[in-house]
Amino acid sequence: MSPLEPIIPNEMRPPRLGGRYVVVRLLGKGAQARAYLAWDLRLKQWRAIKVLGADFIDDPHLKARFETEAHTMARLSHPNLMRVLDVDRDGAIPYIVMELARGGSIVQWMKRNGPMPPRMAVEVAVQCADGLQYAHEQGVVHRDVKPHNILVHENGRVVITDFGIARVNDTDLTATGSAMGTFAFMAPEQRTDAKNVDPRADIYALGASFFTMLTQRTSSELFFAEARDELLDGVPDVLQPIILTACKYEREQRYRAMGDLREALQRRGAKLPPDEESPPLVEEVVLLPRESPPAVLEPEAHVEDIRSAISAQSEEAPTFVVGTRTATGLTNPPNERSFEEPASALPYVMPDRMSALRRAAKTGRTPPPKEPTPRPDDVPSYVDARAVTPAPAAHQPLLISPPEAEPEPDRTVARVATGIAAGAIGLILSILLFGLVQKSTASSALHASEEALVEETLRQAGVVEALEEAGADGVALRASYFAFEDAEGGRRVESAVAFVALVRDETKRVGASGIVETQANQLQDVLADYNVAQTKFAKAKASRAARLTGDVGFW
Repeated sequence: MSPLEPIIPNEMRPPRLGGRYVVVRLLGKGAQARAYLAWDLRLKQWRAIKVLGADFIDDPHLKARFETEAHTMARLSHPNLMRVLDVDRDGAIPYIVMELARGGSIVQWMKRNGPMPPRMAVEVAVQCADGLQYAHEQGVVHRDVKPHNILVHENGRVVITDFGIARVNDTDLTATGSAMGTFAFMAPEQRTDAKNVDPRADIYALGASFFTMLTQRTSSELFFAEARDELLDGVPDVLQPIILTACKYEREQRYRAMGDLREALQRRGAKLPPDEESPPLVEEVVLLPRESPPAVLEPEAHVEDIRSAISAQSEEAPTFVVGTRTATGLTNPPNERSFEEPASALPYVMPDRMSALRRAAKTGRTPPPKEPTPRPDDVPSYVDARAVTPAPAAHQPLLISPPEAEPEPDRTVARVATGIAAGAIGLILSILLFGLVQKSTASSALHASEEALVEETLRQAGVVEALEEAGADGVALRASYFAFEDAEGGRRVESAVAFVALVRDETKRVGASGIVETQANQLQDVLADYNVAQTKFAKAKASRAARLTGDVGFW
């Protein structure tokens, strides 16, 4: 460093990922990840880097989904799908390096300008259909197509991104019966079982996204719409059949393939009049720093999270050594293992003879001979040898007495005893049967309430997005729901209970009302039923009759 070069504090320097990517600025953030503008030091190009949020780095389920997204996108190569250039980790921080779409998302365009002109919306939808058709041919269903995930390059090329919950033929990250996606753009069948969807779920989502482009509205009930329905106000008549067909409730009634939807868009779009004057699709682009890369961060860079994550893992990285390090070195170097003395290592005291042998081994001296055990011939003079010499046992005949004859029991007493025993056995069996029935009934009711809780939680997946729009903590809600859908066995019920409790708390905190409050109340109702069933089962299990069945090993 030259004497005249200014010293830049570390907090003002752009952080680096993997030693290769200089992170310059936050581009956008979602529920679990953030996207940053970064400079590739090796290829000298600007990139977009998607980084898993610091709150989720230690979550194995979300990390698995993040890595699945990276691998899924990396295997897809199409002009209308976001291109992945690199996948790596910086310590515990996973990240995906992608091409930079400087035109932003179409949601940003609509926020600035309102609904899209019809011809522009058709062109965007056609490009999306091209990319999705290719993905379907590769065995990938996106499952989260929405305007937020449609980006634009500065030349007008549209790309679909965010394959974080895509269904790939050879993966099994999604449990049967779980719902994933964004509710307003989610096909009806996907709302209850995201695993068993097919490309027609993406057809529904693109139809719903097309509706949003034209109206700047969302609707979770597009499958109820009919021709010239008020719900379709703002959609040109010539385009309404496209939305009605793409968003049919029964997937068998939708377009058979994405190519059919694309063909309908082109055919009907050609009948539209020219768009009225409006801002172009690429109205604004992501501004790039003058210097590549800049030496100092911009004032509104918002890279604190990634810097903190990098710093945290640097401070917490453990160093593993064998032995204890002191000022003079290792007390127990790797090749010089120390052992305790055998006597102190054993849980008891060795006999004196062994101690003597050990001392002799250390000193090199021969141990003193062992004192012989006294025998009768060698007894001291003050002991009478006859007293310690065993005398031969005197022979005595063995007398065997014949067994005494048992008295014959009284037949009346025997009959009474038999009757009492039979009655006791019958009573015990009755008690056992009652205990078994009591526990079985309570167990069946508890199992039914668990199934109802899981099913209702899956059915009300849309409450996450609705609460988030009302101001609730969307990150916490999504993380809780993902934990629920990834859980298995008994943990799934526990995760459902935790999710419903969080929904209740967030509903109260933001004061949500209307449909959101109704959804939250429905979840609370099934949770209350589950709690009642759980209490009844605990009481049944603790009853005397039920305990007796456990004591005898019946249950």
